[in-house]
Amino acid sequence: MEAHLSEFKRHFETVRSLKGSYQDKVKTKLFDRFKNELGSDSNIDEGRFQQEVIYFLEKLDIDEEINRIEIHLKKLTALLSNEEEVGRQIDFLIQELNRETNTIGSKSAESEISESVVQMKVQLEKMREQGLNLQ
Repeated sequence: MEAHLSEFKRHFETVRSLKGSYQDKVKTKLFDRFKNELGSDSNIDEGRFQQEVIYFLEKLDIDEEINRIEIHLKKLTALLSNEEEVGRQIDFLIQELNRETNTIGSKSAESEISESVVQMKVQLEKMREQGLNLQ
């Protein structure tokens, strides 16, 4: 289970490292789309455009999910070093990790983030299966 958790964390680090560049890519993509739709000679109110980009990026922001995953990972790591019966607790934390991972996947259109999310989900499923044996 620790090997799967380690692999999950590796892919999670990829997601965390890409979140900043993802926002820049979205901003550039939106600007290009506006220029294509309105024509290159059309003037865009830069202030209004920035407001719309900020609003759009807030919908795609994954900071909360990243913070919750970090909290769940700390709890899961502590549980794995516990000698008591922990199967149900592990199952619950894996459910929560899966929920946050799915949310990141649904918010991101970045291929590298999507690939990491898929791998994170694979590792969670492997951990869930092993956790069932601990109950």
